[in-house]
Amino acid sequence: IEQKFHLNDMTPLSLQEVRNMPVDHDLDPNGNMILVFINPEVDSTNHSSTDNANIDAYSGISMAVHCGQPSEPEEPEGEAGLPSNTQTADSEKLEAVSSSYRVKWQQLCLVSRYFKNLFTGPWFENAHFQRDGGIKLYLWEEKWDPVALLILFRIMHYQLCDIPEIIDLSLLGKIVVIAEYLQCIDFLSEFLRLWGLDALSQYRRHIAFGIDNDTVVRDGLLCTFISWKLRLHGEFRLTTKFLVLWAQGPTHDPGASIDECIIG
Repeated sequence: IEQKFHLNDMTPLSLQEVRNMPVDHDLDPNGNMILVFINPEVDSTNHSSTDNANIDAYSGISMAVHCGQPSEPEEPEGEAGLPSNTQTADSEKLEAVSSSYRVKWQQLCLVSRYFKNLFTGPWFENAHFQRDGGIKLYLWEEKWDPVALLILFRIMHYQLCDIPEIIDLSLLGKIVVIAEYLQCIDFLSEFLRLWGLDALSQYRRHIAFGIDNDTVVRDGLLCTFISWKLRLHGEFRLTTKFLVLWAQGPTHDPGASIDECIIG
């Protein structure tokens, strides 16, 4: 998994600035981090539509997360300077097409090895907010779904009353992609497995009532990905069996981090 950190864009803030800053999703009013999710997936509100369920949306494992706005080609090591006024202006423009979350970074570190490595590393910026301050972090990922990210953050903050009891196959696939990237899938596995079992049963019902071949393949590959990542061995065997029996054409790896030994 490729990870790119632009640490000069992890902006230290005072706790007062963090807590007074308007955000789209306030997961902790007393939080100490603002996470700005730049350029999220367009039209994430309708998770049941065919377009939004396109399997290409699950190719995020090969993508990069930037702790900062998209930058020009990286300078040679040692030549990077502090953010310029131009960079600051660029980040403000990007925030116009973003989703923002107020969270507590210690809570994220308890769950996610990704955030733990990021926030406990020997970076200059860490010294400030680990001691007595907050931070503003930019996350760049055009294929990620802001609703899926919000659900993960709610689970991480134990806001269980605010998460849906049932989610569809499309949204679950997006959640699993992000959870794997953030290295928190083990912690979240019990929640994800309950959703996974329900979503996979939906797929079996669709097969029983008859669906077109493209949907069989697309949803079947998505079910294969979900059941493999969540270690739902029985569901994995059933899903692959359905694909073999019902798919009327070749199946191809959708780029959703399905191991080569599964999809050839």
